[in-house]
Amino acid sequence: GKEGSIVPLGVQSDLPEVLESFIQENQGPFVIKPNSSYQAKGLSRISSYPELPTAFEKAVKFDTTVRIEQEIVGQHLCAAVAYGEVYFIYTKQPFSAGGMIHDITDTVSDEIKNHLAKAIKLFNLHIGSIDFIYTGTEKNITSLEKCVIIEINSAPSFRKYAEMGDVQLSKVESLYKKVLESILK
Repeated sequence: GKEGSIVPLGVQSDLPEVLESFIQENQGPFVIKPNSSYQAKGLSRISSYPELPTAFEKAVKFDTTVRIEQEIVGQHLCAAVAYGEVYFIYTKQPFSAGGMIHDITDTVSDEIKNHLAKAIKLFNLHIGSIDFIYTGTEKNITSLEKCVIIEINSAPSFRKYAEMGDVQLSKVESLYKKVLESILK
């Protein structure tokens, strides 16, 4: 994108032929997922065309429109945004594989936080979460050019984050207090 954050190269379609063309024209690995799903339901990672039919069938169980994109390698992160403010950012790992989440809010630059808040605003959302990949290897998340937005969620769940401890629970409660105050105005 123009300001630094980019999205993965990809296409979406209800036609397997369109996805096949994308595979032939680009280098894998690829992620195939339903256009509207959550918590990785229907998602597959593939390397080449022979794996496409199985992955496509898995995805269309959740949505007839399927998205394929180049897989981005890096740290998978999630930011919670409400009313123009980033409340917290945490690592996002598959819980089904025993993944743990870690609060990294303090390691992310204000520039990136502001950019994430703008992304939510672009979709006219008051509250949302953004999944993004940070392709850098440094401990602090400071380079906007290394951020790749992979998903924007209009109905986020922060239950796992809140379960981390009292500090995280307080942040989630503060976020939802802000939402309720806005609704009651």
